[in-house]
Amino acid sequence: MGYQIDVAFDMRVVGSVTRLWNELVRKAEENNCEMHYINYEVEGVGRTVRRNHAVMTFIFPSDPTYIIKFIRFVKEFKSSYIESISCDDHKCVLVYASRKYLSMMDSDCAKRYRKSRHLLSTEHKSIINAF
Repeated sequence: MGYQIDVAFDMRVVGSVTRLWNELVRKAEENNCEMHYINYEVEGVGRTVRRNHAVMTFIFPSDPTYIIKFIRFVKEFKSSYIESISCDDHKCVLVYASRKYLSMMDSDCAKRYRKSRHLLSTEHKSIINAF
C-alpha cells in the first residue's frame, strides 16, 4: 500500500461540498491517487450539533513526492485541514495527527503517538515538513 491522508472540513462553513470535493479529487488523481472516499461525521447532544464534518480519505502510492504535492495543495484551502496521515507498508505508522484527531483517540494511543513521533524515519519527517 502507501500513504493515507484524511482531509476534514466543517460542512457548515464550506459553501459547496461538491466543488471542494471535485477540486481535491482532481488534484489527487493528478498525483497518482489510488483510491478516495468520503465519510460524514455528525455529533452532538439533543438538538445541539457540535461537529458536522466531512472527512475525505485519499490513498497514495509509497513514493512520498505525490503526497507532499497533495499536502501543499490542501493547505491552500483555509476551510479544510489535514486530520491524519498514516503509512501502511509493513506496519501501520501514524505519521501525523491533528489536535482534534488526538482528542478523539484513546488516551493511551495518543500518549504513545506523542512519545514516538520523534522516532519517525527521514522519509516520514519530510512529509511532516511539507506543512
